[in-house]
Amino acid sequence: LLLADSWGKRPYRRFADALLRDAVYHALPFAFKRKAHLALAKLLDIDAEKNPKLWPVLAQHYEQGGDDAKSRANHRLAGRDAFSRFDNVTALRHLEYVCKTITADHEDVEDAFNLLDIYGFLGQREGAERILPPLALNQEKMAPQQQARFCYFQARAKGQEQDWEASERMLQKGLALYEKAGDIVGMGKSYVNLVGLIYGPMGRLEEAKVALNKALALQKGPNQAVFRTLASMNLGVVHKHEGNADKAERAFGTAYRQSARARLGPQRGMVSGNLAALFYDSGRF
Repeated sequence: LLLADSWGKRPYRRFADALLRDAVYHALPFAFKRKAHLALAKLLDIDAEKNPKLWPVLAQHYEQGGDDAKSRANHRLAGRDAFSRFDNVTALRHLEYVCKTITADHEDVEDAFNLLDIYGFLGQREGAERILPPLALNQEKMAPQQQARFCYFQARAKGQEQDWEASERMLQKGLALYEKAGDIVGMGKSYVNLVGLIYGPMGRLEEAKVALNKALALQKGPNQAVFRTLASMNLGVVHKHEGNADKAERAFGTAYRQSARARLGPQRGMVSGNLAALFYDSGRF
């Protein structure tokens, strides 16, 4: 029934049959299982500090063992690790546990923002609707740049409701907060978001060009590759809509080179799609 196995240098026994293991587990008293989960978590926690593979395991065992604080800490680590690897489904499971409680604490807010990003990527609007109200209660206690980022999520929600005026107002408020904080990256993203959420969908192309050129004219510095790539790409889209293929190709070319230098896979793919469409339309097969 049991086979010898090991975790690193630690010998232990495991069930030879998974169904038998599950049957034995479910037959055990709740108090015994909770105690066993907690004991196992403490045993594994010795090696966990620099081992991301252990974080989800510890999160589960501490959760089942009734230690909410350590469970939440490991769910946070596991969720952030998965999010950094673009594993949104795994990150969702962990960060939803973390965000059962949302305070004005900087780390809580950052995890909630990551979760909102994931809901956006996965198209789960109802999930975002659950997270926004508790965040709004703590908005005034957030750091200025977090307030600015929260404005984006509010604007996105208003845009989904087709309340364009409120959406634009939120984005402009966020832009002002970033500008006051001297956050160049935040300002660049705000200009791009104004185009993506408001000016583009509403056909306000002249305002779109102004916003995109403002983004590209910002003082250059670190961590700007994403917004500069998107600004150049969207400028190319505007030029294409206006029938100016040469300007569109130059803007797309700039965006492509930026995304390639910064190794921005998803953005490079979007730019490539726009370039391919432009070449197709002009008969350059």
